[in-house]
Amino acid sequence: RRSGRLLSLLRQAIALGRANPRLGVAYGAAFIGRGDFTIIGAFFSLWIVQAGRDAGMSSAVALGRAGMLFGLVQLAAMLWAPLMGLFVDRVPRLVGLCVALTLAGLAYLLMGQADDPFGRGFIPFALFLGVGEMSVIVAAGALLGQECPLENRGPVVGFYNAVGGVGILVATWVGGIVFDGIGRAAPFTLMGTLNLGLLAVAAVVRSRD
Repeated sequence: RRSGRLLSLLRQAIALGRANPRLGVAYGAAFIGRGDFTIIGAFFSLWIVQAGRDAGMSSAVALGRAGMLFGLVQLAAMLWAPLMGLFVDRVPRLVGLCVALTLAGLAYLLMGQADDPFGRGFIPFALFLGVGEMSVIVAAGALLGQECPLENRGPVVGFYNAVGGVGILVATWVGGIVFDGIGRAAPFTLMGTLNLGLLAVAAVVRSRD
């Protein structure tokens, strides 16, 4: 009986997303936003540590450099979060998400083009990456809050978080494949492409509105 109830709630959340394209976009943003976060957590420091070893650094020095750069990414994200919140609060929620996906798409694509994580130009890329990461998280949550029906809040929020969990799993799995098979920066190019793909969908929904 309990499993049947959960399946019914799942179907209800999916049906609501189909009936309301803006809510469907919010689901997609949950997938992308959690994936963005996972790619940074799983592959950013690994890339820098491996590049440091290739350059002759000791593991300790390379790891210290990776920690410093990762800290800059998260510092930029933390400082940007309230500014993005103020922006999203003053524009239509779907427009705010489109801006967020644009920032994230550009940030991840630029990081995917970086070839030297120890060059001076890498730090601005890292800061921009934090901005892009946080932008999608804030804008997606705001869009969900607007489009979530009050009478169905539990199933919708639960499905939103479940989709985010799937995004974490997929980003880790596919990111690992492209990291080993294509290059260390390839996971960032992958997420940049996905962000811009969802941006195209969100723009179509916005134009129909």
